[in-house]
Amino acid sequence: MVETLEFIKNAMLESEEKVISYSRPQKRDLYGIIKLKPNLKVIYGLRGGGKTTLLFQRYLDYEKGKRVYFSGDELVLLKISIYEIFKNLKYAMDLGKDSAVFIDEITKVPNWAEEIKIAYDSNPNLQIYISGSSTIDLVQSKSALARRASYHHLLPMTFREYVKLTRNIELEKFDLFSGDVYTQIIRYDIYLKQKISNPMELFHEYMSKSHPFLLEANQDMIFDLVEKIIYEDIAKLNSFDSSILEKFERLILVLAMSEKTTYENLATDLQVSKAVIGQMLRALIQSGLIKQVLPYGSGRVVGRKSWRYLFVVPAIRELYMKKGGAEASKISGYIKEDVFASHLDEIFYLDTGPDFMYKNIHFEVGGKNKTFEQLEGEKKGFIVYDGFEVIKKDNLIKFPFYIFLAHL
Repeated sequence: MVETLEFIKNAMLESEEKVISYSRPQKRDLYGIIKLKPNLKVIYGLRGGGKTTLLFQRYLDYEKGKRVYFSGDELVLLKISIYEIFKNLKYAMDLGKDSAVFIDEITKVPNWAEEIKIAYDSNPNLQIYISGSSTIDLVQSKSALARRASYHHLLPMTFREYVKLTRNIELEKFDLFSGDVYTQIIRYDIYLKQKISNPMELFHEYMSKSHPFLLEANQDMIFDLVEKIIYEDIAKLNSFDSSILEKFERLILVLAMSEKTTYENLATDLQVSKAVIGQMLRALIQSGLIKQVLPYGSGRVVGRKSWRYLFVVPAIRELYMKKGGAEASKISGYIKEDVFASHLDEIFYLDTGPDFMYKNIHFEVGGKNKTFEQLEGEKKGFIVYDGFEVIKKDNLIKFPFYIFLAHL
């Protein structure tokens, strides 16, 4: 058994070395948000999203001697509990309001949520930041850490974040809901083209690399990522036996190839019950791999079989569609809808007419040849498309995808 206090002292020294490798000058938008209260922050999101980098960027905001980083993998390997860490921490560093503890991969540690609750209650002034690869485990900890922690979902990069991280260009946020939207679109288009020489090329690049992991990943690494989500994250917190776990890749492939599907069709395809399909879909949603979008309707109360499932990382859908032999035009259409919806709340899909309802406005998503046909008769609506021109027809506006994405 490693002596805990000695381990803490070594961790403080090693943290100073690790920060050099992980810290980056360009910061995600979430960086500013996690500076706020409360003192316990839980950061979750799909694997490879930059959670460790975010922790070390915040780590640098504290003075040496008042900050320490731990890895859950190391705690498990050395059989050191979170309780023992905090019990001995006061002998190694000041535990005041200007000090911080960072624990990455915390979901690897058994009973971590209960032990963090005890640590937080015993050290109310200490800043505690935790993250991990198992989004499911972290989200499910809300019951144990109720009223103590703030939860922060680190989504794939927005278009503006991508431009900042890859081009070191800071873009102003576009106001999509201003009074005179058409004028604002024209002005923003001029502004953007002064900042970026070829925004359309950058948009296409962003579609395939919106998740930080994809900046360096190859095809095999993406499949490995999905496999870890299934066999490590989902398997850990669900009662699926091995035969069901083996069907998850098939389910992902079917969802990738389908615009909409039903529980009945999925159950028939995978040869499992509709109840199991429901459990599998919930697990994929909790993992951060897909998101559900409900149909827009009266009262917005609908049957679960009608939900659409969009991919939070469009490049993952693209890879599986190619694996399934889909045509390029179909792939392009589906991933544009993923890009459109991946960061949006208050979004619903429409069974007829335009594609989506977002903040009570109709949106049609498409390629360069998309017309106003689907929006005919609407008092207000937008076409977000893969093109350069801004076109107005009555109260309907067709404008480039990259301008829409800049409002996030």
